[in-house]
Amino acid sequence: LVTLYLERIDAYNQEFNAIREINENALNEAKELDEERESGKIRSILHGIPIVVKTNIDVTGLATTAGSAALSDNYPLEDAEVIKKLKEAGAIILASTNMSEFAFAASNSNSSYDSVKNVFNTSYTPYGSSGGSAVAVSASFAAASLGTDTNSSVRLPAAAAGLVGLRPSLGLISADGVIPYDTTRDTVGILSK
Repeated sequence: LVTLYLERIDAYNQEFNAIREINENALNEAKELDEERESGKIRSILHGIPIVVKTNIDVTGLATTAGSAALSDNYPLEDAEVIKKLKEAGAIILASTNMSEFAFAASNSNSSYDSVKNVFNTSYTPYGSSGGSAVAVSASFAAASLGTDTNSSVRLPAAAAGLVGLRPSLGLISADGVIPYDTTRDTVGILSK
């Protein structure tokens, strides 16, 4: 799966600009998880499943840029709580995704790293701020993704990409290790087919 998704990212990401940075250790992680599976240890239904993560969520080895060049060397010392739980469940964090700079726009996903393009028509908006997370899943760059939602930043991009976008109840998923927009309304959300 990791190889398949990496090949798709390599072939199509230039058109959509959804992926920000690849986890260079993803293949090694996949091999280790495959060995666990072969030995009979399956952590969860997410064991070995590649996902991508909005770049305002801390993932060790990937820059947490929040879409801003000013944070291009902001490499976290530890994973966000939600990432720790995903890794414990055996998920592979394949890459980070492009987003609206500092999550300021729901109408588009423009960042210091250029605009994310709508997966169905590149002249249309993918909406934001989790546009990269939505487009990445719709373009089959990963099985699922994480975004963040303050007003509609998971749900609008999911709708524009033909996906399911879930905004959990505030506080249900930890926001520790997430660059905030509005701590009274922010929540990590899930996007998938």
